Formats: sequence, structure tokens, C-alpha cells
Amino acid sequence: MPIGRPSARLLATSRGLNDKPARRLAMSPNRTSVLKYRGFKNLIYGQLISQFGDTLHFLVFLWWAGRIGGAAAAGLVGACSIGASVVLSLYTGTVADRYDRKRILFLSDLACGAVSLGMVAMAAFVAKPEIWMLCAFAVLLKFGYAFQMPARGAAVPRLVPEDRLLEANSLNMSLQTMMPVIGNALGAFVLGAIFSLNETLAYEFTFSVNAATFFISAMFMSKLPAIPPERDAAAKHPFAEAKDGLKFVFGHPIIRTATLVFTGFSFFCGPTIVAFVQSAQTTFASGFTIFGMTLKGAPLLALMEMGFFAGFVSGSACVYRRPITRAGVAFAIALPISGVLVAALGFVSNVPAFWVLNFLCGVAMPFGVIPLETLLQQETPDMFRGRMNATVGTLSAASAPLAMALAGGAIVAIGLDWMYAVMGLGLAVASVAGALSPAFRRSKVVVATTESVAESQPEEPAPAMA
Repeated sequence: MPIGRPSARLLATSRGLNDKPARRLAMSPNRTSVLKYRGFKNLIYGQLISQFGDTLHFLVFLWWAGRIGGAAAAGLVGACSIGASVVLSLYTGTVADRYDRKRILFLSDLACGAVSLGMVAMAAFVAKPEIWMLCAFAVLLKFGYAFQMPARGAAVPRLVPEDRLLEANSLNMSLQTMMPVIGNALGAFVLGAIFSLNETLAYEFTFSVNAATFFISAMFMSKLPAIPPERDAAAKHPFAEAKDGLKFVFGHPIIRTATLVFTGFSFFCGPTIVAFVQSAQTTFASGFTIFGMTLKGAPLLALMEMGFFAGFVSGSACVYRRPITRAGVAFAIALPISGVLVAALGFVSNVPAFWVLNFLCGVAMPFGVIPLETLLQQETPDMFRGRMNATVGTLSAASAPLAMALAGGAIVAIGLDWMYAVMGLGLAVASVAGALSPAFRRSKVVVATTESVAESQPEEPAPAMA
């Protein structure tokens, strides 16, 4: 099969999955958990620990930027972080399709841990850092992290059987978003207490926790089996391979449509955290009292964010229990529901109502995102998975830095309430647009039957060699 061109089997799959009835997982109390596959379990545990640190870090880091330079500074720092990922993503996808994914994940965790320790030093010795310093650390951290995403996305399908991939992704997202719930709860209450004592100490504590979680995650990555990419052709120059990856993505009708849809989705989701920071600093500036503690500022922001992640955990668990096979249709229905709920966020004036709407938004989103992510993995051969993940991620995320950079000025120009309305309605329209493609609309995910689950052994499938 020439690199960069979908095989006849893949093109048939994009049609054949629509003709062949998808097999729905019949629930059985005797079925084994996908966590019985040791490699997948270690990957998940490492992700969970790292995600916990990321949750505290990102919110507090943007809050710090907002305290120094307002909403525009928070948007700029967020844009630098995402922009760094966009710049590197095509190259990191090529790396994931050339080298052992286990080694990439391990070294990336170590690099991110080292950068996080540098941020601890900055918080300790620079009382009020310049915005460019925050941007520089955001870029460095994202440079280290950028290598993880395509490697991780390419590793998962090699660690579980194909027909249990939807289960694996559902469980992955459910557990992965459980950490932000815990992290935001700690951010709301533990960080609330630390912020009340000493703001600098709160920054040092947050970045130290993030560094520790990266190093612990590296320990779990070291336990993975070797996951070299399966290739049927010799490696080319990285730029040539990146070009081949683009040809594959845009030559595949389903992946092409998913990329365009995710681009619009990311553009309208990008400013959300900037709007949340502004809401915590203005609409809810007086704080919210719960369990006898009044939460303000960054702790209140953590509580607000916790609503979305708690909802996402609930939605992911539902998808795990009752797999959704019509990926394109599900995305075109679930994401517009989330968009409407986002639009409503700007028109509530109390924290409980904001939290509930954010929770419901989180519940709806996994019903569209998880099946589509699984479909992309099943449609892509292993030799292209790193580049597919990087290309889809790059092009969809490329719009987010621009949106975040514009968010501060847009909030000033049209007001915070209408900013939520624009984000929500834009998200709804962008998500529905994918249904215009017949291939995307008819796409289905292959899932396991009770019999196939019973036949699969709870041992780690050895990654296939080229």
C-alpha cells in the first residue's frame, strides 16, 4: 500500500461499516474489564495521575496570568500553550510513526516534569513575573507534552483488541475526567485554604504537584510493552512523512470530515476557559459559600470547572455501559446540545445554576466525542495512527489559539453574556455541519458481542510487529 493513500480495504471499511450491521455489546456480569490488559492498565494509570496534576496546574496558571494582566493576558497565555502544540504536532505525529511509542511517552513525561520544577522556582523567586515569562513556560511545557498525544492515541489500539476499542476509550475518558473532578474539588477547598494563607505558596504547591505527577506517570510508562509502529515501507524524511500523513487524512472521507468538524468545534470551545476566568472575576466576584467556606477567585473557578468534568464522567460511563455505534449521527446530535447549554451559561447570575448547566454540558459531550474518536482509530492503519492523531489534533486545535487570543477583546466588545451565546451557538452549528457528509453520517463503530468478549483473554495482546 503506498504511503499517504488509503488502501482498498480502508476505503471499503468506510463504506462497509455502513453496510455491515455493527455488533452491540450485550452486557454480561461475566465479561472481563479492559483493564485486565496490563499494558492498557498501565497507560491509563499513568494518564490518570498526570491528568490530576494538569487540572490544578492549568486553572491556577491561567488565574495567575489573569491576576497580572486581566482577561487578555489569560487568553494570550492559553493561546501560547495551544499554539506551541499546533506548531509541533505534525512533526510529533511523524515521530510517533517512526519510533517506539513507549519510549516517546516515557521521555515526554520526564521533560514535562523538569519544566514544572522550573515553574516552581519561578513562583518562589519572582514575585510578579512578566507575561512573557508565563508564555515562555507555557510553550516549554506544551513542547514536552506535544509528543505524548499522537503517541498515546496510536498506542491504545495496540493494547486492546479492536472490537473492545470503544469500551477502552469510554473507560479511558470516564476515568481520565474523574481526575479533574477530584482535582477541581481539591482546588476549590484545599487551594482555597492555601490561597487564603499565602498566594505564592499556592502557586508553588500547584506546580510542585504537577511535577510530581509527571514523574509518577513516567514510572507507569516504563512498564508498557514496546510499541514500535507497524510499517510496510521504509522511513522517509520527516517532512515527506508528514506530507503523506496529510494525504491519508484528506483522502479518507470520514477522517477528512471529522477533521473539519473538530476544527470548528475547537474554535468555539477555545475561549471557554477565558470566559470562565472572567465570570469568576466579575459575575461571581462576591464568591459562593458552601460547607461554611466562601470560595472566591481561583478556588471558585475550580468549583465551576468541576461541574463540566463531573458531567463528562457521567456521560462517559453511560457510553461505556451502552456503546453508541452511529458515530457521525451521535456527534451531530450530542455536541449541539452541549452548545445550547454553553450559550445559556452567560445568562445565569448564580453559581449553582452555572454549575448545573456546565454539568449537563459535560454529560452530553461524550456521546459524540467517544464514538468518533474510536471510529478514527478503527479507520486508520497503525502505520498512520500517529500522523492521523497529530493531523486531526493540529488542524482542529489550530483555531483554538486564535479564538483564545481574541476572547479577551471580544468579551470587552460584546459583553460576557453574549460571548457565551456566540461560543455555544457556533459550537452547535459547527457540530451539525458534519452530517452534510453522507460517509460521515453513515459511519459506524465496530463493537464486541458478548461472545467475542468471553473469547478474549484477559492478558495483554502483544503489539504486532511489522
